[in-house]
Amino acid sequence: MHEDGNQLYDELNALIKEGQEVLNDAESIPTIYATTSDAFMNPLEAATELLKIMPENDEIAIRLKTTVKDAKALQANLSHHANLWSQFVDERDNATDQLETKRKPLDEIGNKHIRPYEQVADDLDKLKKAAEELNDLRSLMSKLQNLCEQLDPLETAYADVRFYDVDVEQTQQQYEDLISLMNNELHDENILNESTQQLAKELEYLNGKLSIEQIVREQLEEVILLYF
Repeated sequence: MHEDGNQLYDELNALIKEGQEVLNDAESIPTIYATTSDAFMNPLEAATELLKIMPENDEIAIRLKTTVKDAKALQANLSHHANLWSQFVDERDNATDQLETKRKPLDEIGNKHIRPYEQVADDLDKLKKAAEELNDLRSLMSKLQNLCEQLDPLETAYADVRFYDVDVEQTQQQYEDLISLMNNELHDENILNESTQQLAKELEYLNGKLSIEQIVREQLEEVILLYF
């Protein structure tokens, strides 16, 4: 019995040490949280059963009981981290899908060729609306950041959040650049249309003036013929 108690005591302490290292290692592979947590199950179960038949005042039983308590707490912490990582992955994948969806208007409109003014204006309105909808990603980014902080010091989570932030910022900048470009194109088109309209008015005025002068000239010729 004592031999079993000592063996379980050593095994659990080794797992506790390993578990603490896993939780404190920034370079840990996230899936190791669940693996390490599962490793506690059998020795904890065996130790719990052994304690039931050992005298409470037995020195080994006292040490084993304390170790079991510490092991259960650490196992719970590892399990919690495993769940946090699972949530993080779900939120990260959802956020990535949302960003891809919100990029579609940018990609579709950005790849269009020359088209009529009205279509460009319509596309510009769509772009502005889509750019505003990027703000919806802020809540997703907050969730990711919160989960990331709970997984501290896990570098993988921090790296994923940084990459996502960069992707969102780049998308926002691309929207701004394309909107600015299309605004300038429409502005230039408006100026060209106004110039064309002004030129047409001037030509119409000149044509009218020439017509009047022609009529006046003909009338003068008729008057001259009457007197001469």
